Amino acid sequence: MYYKTRIDPYKDVPLYARVVSSSFYIRNRHIVEELFYRSIQANIGEYSLFELQKELLATLINVEQAREKCLHDKGLCRKGLKRLGQKGAPRERIKYVQDCLETIQDYIDAAEWIVRQLRSIGDSIAWRFLKYDRSALRLLAEHDYVQVPQVGRGLSTEIEAIQYLREKGYSFIWNAITNFLRVGDVTIFDEENDKYWLMEVKTSLRQTNKTRRQSEYRGFMQECLGSGLLDIKGVTITKQISDKPLLTYVKSVDSAITEANNELVSSRLFGDYLSVGVFALAKMLKECSETERENLQDEILRRCLSVVRKKDDITMPPMSNIFRMAHFIPNFAPYPIFPLDYDARLKLLTGDLFLISILNVSGLARWLIKRGWEVAIVDIHDSAPNHNEFEFRPFLKAFRNYGDYKKGAEIPLDAFSIAAVEFWMPESIENSLSKVIELDSEAIFHIINFPNYGKCAWD
Repeated sequence: MYYKTRIDPYKDVPLYARVVSSSFYIRNRHIVEELFYRSIQANIGEYSLFELQKELLATLINVEQAREKCLHDKGLCRKGLKRLGQKGAPRERIKYVQDCLETIQDYIDAAEWIVRQLRSIGDSIAWRFLKYDRSALRLLAEHDYVQVPQVGRGLSTEIEAIQYLREKGYSFIWNAITNFLRVGDVTIFDEENDKYWLMEVKTSLRQTNKTRRQSEYRGFMQECLGSGLLDIKGVTITKQISDKPLLTYVKSVDSAITEANNELVSSRLFGDYLSVGVFALAKMLKECSETERENLQDEILRRCLSVVRKKDDITMPPMSNIFRMAHFIPNFAPYPIFPLDYDARLKLLTGDLFLISILNVSGLARWLIKRGWEVAIVDIHDSAPNHNEFEFRPFLKAFRNYGDYKKGAEIPLDAFSIAAVEFWMPESIENSLSKVIELDSEAIFHIINFPNYGKCAWD
């Protein structure tokens, strides 16, 4: 996983609690729900994909304008608070302005979370549009964060370009509605040649150093997109396609979600490899006392932690949907495409359900050893993330005899996070290892695309 900003997971849940209780979030949450269900309708051909993209973009712009107004008001409040302090104003008046400042900050945070939720819906469109090609999506996310467009000449020019593409019958997606698509302004699918094109919309034909760099970068990404070779942070990664579909525990997790909706909490334990805990958070806040909530949470957390069977077991940090709401991680599939009940997808997206998963790397190693592999886990201190990002580096090495030769493959740290978040069965990790060994390639790193069919297929 790559993080371009410093992440403190212990701040995510308290921030989420403030966000969802703010009046700004409460007033606007229904918009997220409506657009989510329209995206489902669009996926099955019962709603216009173009209209959905327009509505998503318009809503993103409105929310961003509200956020910017709050930022302006926050600046005024801070200046006023400073003046009140200098003048020795009454404590009650200072406290009132401080409370206003906190409320404004809650509004700002809520707007940012709504933008991420809306763009997660846009990400589901992108994943479907690019046929669930994880390597292509990961490549196109390798760029700085793209701000929500401002109303002005640039946006008008984009709209004109979009209208032209629509009139010509092209399939396309507006990059601004997504987190993933960060190269160019529009991603176009050329059905005749079965290719994707990255389009940049400019208001002027004038060339500058900046526009030349953008053009060169877009051309490089276009080349990578066509070749299946990814260059991420100076690391070359190849795209490979498995001949077997992805296998996950998603159906069992779906039943756990149903149980949690009825009984407030639920859990699943998949040997000493993976555990999942589900909390009907919105219902618990309404129906349970603080003591009752703590008891229920402790019960589920104890069961989830029982995935650790030995004192020296190495596990991934607990992953949660709240963490994914607070941060965009370009390796993870968005919840709106998970093969879950539609309501469950929405509740994971909004945080009405709180889901955690813990993957035991040592448990996976034991499973592989029983299947005939020789396994070595790289020292955790050498592979742990630094202050800013998870690096793409080996974390587990596995070897197997093939005739007179012993062949091996490596699994990077980020692959375990994906497996934990997406509830992979260990068979899928083994299939990835086998695929890499079969390639007999000098390349070290690979992204494995699984064909999207079977009971665990996306959507």
